[in-house]
Amino acid sequence: MYVTNNDNATISISKINTSTNTVTIQNHSFNTGDKVFYDSDDLVASGLNTGEYFISKIDNNQFN
Repeated sequence: MYVTNNDNATISISKINTSTNTVTIQNHSFNTGDKVFYDSDDLVASGLNTGEYFISKIDNNQFN
């Protein structure tokens, strides 16, 4: 699973918690309002669809 940011950089997702709607990427550089594209090479995480999402930053390692 990965997201692509506005610079077309692909970043691997460490963990998606579907109970809390939280994505973990260590030391991500996203800010609230950034648009990302979510995709997966195999299974898409439960409750998500491939497509564009806007970031709501929690801290430097998590967002939803």
